[in-house]
Amino acid sequence: MSSRHTTGVERAPPHGPVLSRGGANIGMHSNLYVIPEQKAVLAVLTNSTTGFQLYTALCESLLKECFDARSPAPSYPPEPRVDVDHDRFVGVYRSPNGEVSVEVHGGRLHLRTTPSPELLAWERLMGGTSGGGQPQPLVCIDGERHRFSLDLGSPGAYRAVQFYDPGADGRPTLVRAGTLYERAS
Repeated sequence: MSSRHTTGVERAPPHGPVLSRGGANIGMHSNLYVIPEQKAVLAVLTNSTTGFQLYTALCESLLKECFDARSPAPSYPPEPRVDVDHDRFVGVYRSPNGEVSVEVHGGRLHLRTTPSPELLAWERLMGGTSGGGQPQPLVCIDGERHRFSLDLGSPGAYRAVQFYDPGADGRPTLVRAGTLYERAS
């Protein structure tokens, strides 16, 4: 049940493009960076529920220190916009990382992340914050495959979100939003 996490391309002299590809499953995270002009590859694999924070911090540091480069920002523009039945996706989904709640605000789907206490402690230690608790707009970009774009609040910053495995009622039982979450309600 492997899935894409992020994909990106960044052009910034002097190193040329930095290509990235990531993946995640429950308790496992990975990322691969390729800098073709420097003939360099950086890969990090983790088997921890907080692996995303680890490889993000580690890769950012190594890319800067070793290659004078930075990772590409995830960018999933919310076009084209597809209308979907909101009730089908609304609910609470859980993982060892915490939970996500899919809600409707102002006639639009939103995703609210609530990290686990362990993940919050790790993020504080790493100097970051998950932004948990604030609902962020979801825009459907592929109704057939239940693919969405999550607006992260910064210009051009989006994260891919995908719903999977519909149950007998047609509602998805899994959602991937950085990690895989299972429907709880």
